[in-house]
Amino acid sequence: MAEKKFIREFRNHQLGGMPPLGFKTWREFGASIPLYPGVDREGLYELEKEGSEPFNVVLDVFVYNVTSENGLVYDEEFVNTLLEQLPGKGGIFGHVKAWDADTAFPIEAADWIGHIRVGDTIYAKAYIPPGENRNFVHRIVKRGGQIRTSLQGAGVEIPVLAETGEPTGQYRLKDFSLSRLDFAPAEGSALRNHQSGVPIITSETIRPTQDNAMTAITITDVPASVKEQIIKEAQLVSDVKRVAELETKLTELQQARETAAAETKKLMDSAIEKDRRIAELTAVNESALKQIAEHRETEFKALVETTIAAYTENWHVTSEAAKQKVEALHNLMRAPLLMMPADARTAEQVKIFARQLWEQQFQPIAESVQRDLAGPGALVMPKHNAVGQQSNNRIDLESGDALKRFKQDWGIN
Repeated sequence: MAEKKFIREFRNHQLGGMPPLGFKTWREFGASIPLYPGVDREGLYELEKEGSEPFNVVLDVFVYNVTSENGLVYDEEFVNTLLEQLPGKGGIFGHVKAWDADTAFPIEAADWIGHIRVGDTIYAKAYIPPGENRNFVHRIVKRGGQIRTSLQGAGVEIPVLAETGEPTGQYRLKDFSLSRLDFAPAEGSALRNHQSGVPIITSETIRPTQDNAMTAITITDVPASVKEQIIKEAQLVSDVKRVAELETKLTELQQARETAAAETKKLMDSAIEKDRRIAELTAVNESALKQIAEHRETEFKALVETTIAAYTENWHVTSEAAKQKVEALHNLMRAPLLMMPADARTAEQVKIFARQLWEQQFQPIAESVQRDLAGPGALVMPKHNAVGQQSNNRIDLESGDALKRFKQDWGIN
């Protein structure tokens, strides 16, 4: 198993100034930072005296894609590891001596209770309970001073190599275990770096010597030319990443636009097809309704003709003149029957209406037509037989059959 390297990284923080994201005050910005899920807010603030407000300090503790003056690269993996382990951690003011690390049990003076990412910067919120440490930080804030955070932990060192395979002096940390994120006094050199506007991280790496003594390498040991180069490279990396992010976002927006256009065309095509289908079904429906109406009209006319014909079906009509008279009578009855409303054109209604027309208007006319069909009256003298003999031509009007034949012969109903 690879040996882990213990590190201690320092970062200076200027207290005061304008908060990010357009907030007017740091108090408002701090209130917007969500608490970690495991934080009992009410229980934590029970230490506050009645009428007093909790005191939180917000610091830009980590920055993505920068390199400390000791060569530690703060890449995505390393910073995300720090953020995963920060919840539940506290911080002290000062340092625990390396030789006392295994036995010392310092009382933590601050609690890390939440963080938020703004761009490449991580802002963490620490609650400081009542006491001397709170009063001290309060004074630093009011005078616009600085404070320093101290990051401590251990991880497996992975050297960063140049394209030629030579070591660059930079390294990454894998399998990192965060021990503490404490507070320490700010140094003058770090103050100058902060005022330059570049988020430089100062560092202090502890390495054991052969005689187990401790040698501290601080920012003052780094040449000015190296510091300037680090600043330029950090700015260049930040700019390149920003351009890449903008290009990615532009590509995503273009893809979203093309997708939206395709969906819009699909919806329009679907609407056009729907309208075409509706028009087609409407035409089919109208044609069917027309055929049904024509069929009903044909059936109705046939019903009217059958009903009218029933009134003269027993008439003895033989000559053309007689047929014309009967047809004229039919025409008189047909006209009002064909004008019946559509909802009343049933066989029963037609029969009732025809009977009313016949009885109230057309029966007298029909009787007149029947008399015309019968012709003028004629007297036929019987043939006399000898006295005492019965004539063979005698018509027995008492017989029903004879009477029927008589009427048929004479065209009488």
